[in-house]
This record gives sequence, C-alpha cells and structure tokens, in this order.
Amino acid sequence: MDFSNEDRNLQIANYLQTLRLEQNLTLEQLSNLSQVPIVHLMSIEEGRFLRFDDFYLKMYLKRYTQSLDVDLEQLYTYASQQPLIDSSENAADMKNANERQMTETQASISATPKNIANTKPQRKKPTVKTANISRLEAKKKVGKFIIGLTFILLLLAIVIFMIIIIRGLGGSETPQTDQPPIDNPHNITPSTPDNDYTDEDIDEDTDEETEPETEPEPETTIELDSYTGGSQTFNVTTTLEEIEFIVEFSENCWLELRFNNTIITSGTYNTNTVLEEIAELVGDGSDILHLNVGNLRGIESINFNGVEVDFDGGHFVHRLYFNITLDSE
Repeated sequence: MDFSNEDRNLQIANYLQTLRLEQNLTLEQLSNLSQVPIVHLMSIEEGRFLRFDDFYLKMYLKRYTQSLDVDLEQLYTYASQQPLIDSSENAADMKNANERQMTETQASISATPKNIANTKPQRKKPTVKTANISRLEAKKKVGKFIIGLTFILLLLAIVIFMIIIIRGLGGSETPQTDQPPIDNPHNITPSTPDNDYTDEDIDEDTDEETEPETEPEPETTIELDSYTGGSQTFNVTTTLEEIEFIVEFSENCWLELRFNNTIITSGTYNTNTVLEEIAELVGDGSDILHLNVGNLRGIESINFNGVEVDFDGGHFVHRLYFNITLDSE
C-alpha cells in the first residue's frame, strides 16, 4: 500500500475512525486493546501517516484493525476503491470529532474505578467482515475434522485394549486337565533311595556290633534370600542331580512354572490338586525355577526333594524365584 497520497491517507483514516465509533470504542479502550499509544492513534485517525516510518505505520495499522476484527488487506482494497474527498473539510470534521472523543475519554477515565477502567468492552461486528466468513467456515471444518479423527483413534485404541485384556484373561483361565484330582494330597511323601542290601548281608551283620545310626545330613536346604514387592527369592542347595518339585493346592489357583526360562506347565489348578514335576540340574549353579502365581493363598505347600518351602502367602505376592545350586562335595 502506497501512503504518499495524503488525500488517500485521509480517506483511510476517516474509515478507521468510523469503524471504531461503530463499535463504541474510545481511543483509550482501543489503545488498551491494540497496545498502541493514544497519541499515535490520534495521528492515524487524523491521516498524518507521513510522520511515521513505513515499518511502524504498518505495524500500528495492523494492530488497529486487528483490535476491530478487520482484515488489513481488505481495508486497503476498500479504501482504495472509495472516491477521494475534500481533505480540508474532512480534516476539520475529524479534528472536531477527536476533540469530542478526547473530552469523553477524560470524563470516562475520571469517573471509572481502576478495576473497571481496563475491562474489555463489548464489540459490535463491523460491516466489512464479510470477507472473513469463508476463512472462519474453513477453520470450523478443519476443527471438526480434527475432533472426528481424534475420536476415531481413541475408539480404536479402546477396542485394541479390550481385545488384549480378553485374550489375556482367556489364556490365564485355561483349566488344567492333565492333573487328576487327588483325594488326600497330604499323604504324598518323597521317594527314598532303594537299599542294595541282600539277605546274606543282613545275616552276616547280625553277629557284628553295629554302630549307632546317625541322622543323615539334609540333602536339600532352602533359604529366603530377598523379599521385594511382589517377589520372593530363595537360595536352594542340593546334593542330588535333580529337583523333585511338589505343589499342593487348597484353592483354585493359576500357576505358570518355568525352569531355566522354559515353561514346564501353565494353567489353573483346582482345590485338592497336586502338581509333581522333576527337573534335571545343570550343575554349574545357574538353574533357576520361577513361579508366576495368580493366587498365592491358594497354594497349601511347596516342597523340594521333601523339604518344605517357608514362603509368605500374602495377597500381593505373585512371583517366586529359586536359585538352585548343585552341591557336588
């Protein structure tokens, strides 16, 4: 926009002042909205554009029109299409209007409390905003599209989450059919090694003095190593090359048994059911037996080679780890 024509500048200034007055805004209120000093607003409405540098003039005009919700380029086009008026008559009219406006502004400042003076006034929509309707409609369409897309993605995420939960529940509640129920699981005792003595050996030893029998040293020891959160870790030492693992259940309980990160069994065990498994040890102290339990309170007892594990059956415990070491000495 060329601002070298003073008559055209006066035409734009007159039009800006008309827009402001249509919205019932004082110069002080417009200054608060646009952050442009009142003295500059008065110079703009008087058409004295040449007193400003081009950069600051365009910036002030942009803030002025934005405060009135008017498009600046639309203003240039509208003003350029209007017939030029007599600058002397228009200048006198605008000067009188500004003097009246300044008198009203001073009276308003003195009569208005501080907490009310800065209140943003209600604006009337100017008549030149018709060109902005298409842009507002386009923004509304984009907003509706974004909202719809967000809703679809959220619904899809919920469906996927529900499918994962249903599959997880279906896998954890699979009944264990391979283990038949046992009427009295407490009668199970660990196997004892067979005696190699013959009747002849017994007859030969009857005449000899027999030394008093001593209690055999335990073949398997189990000690609690750590108890953190929902996990308990035990250290197991045994002289045998295998572990006979027995679990007795008192309630329905889902259990997954892993040995050296290989699943041995997984499923739901019923009341009065006994799980018996035998695991061959590696022998280098790296064997790990891992139990994932859905309801630890549903387990009556756990035994390794006839030695009962002293575990805490709390509600929040779901994992048991056994670090197994083969004692070859």
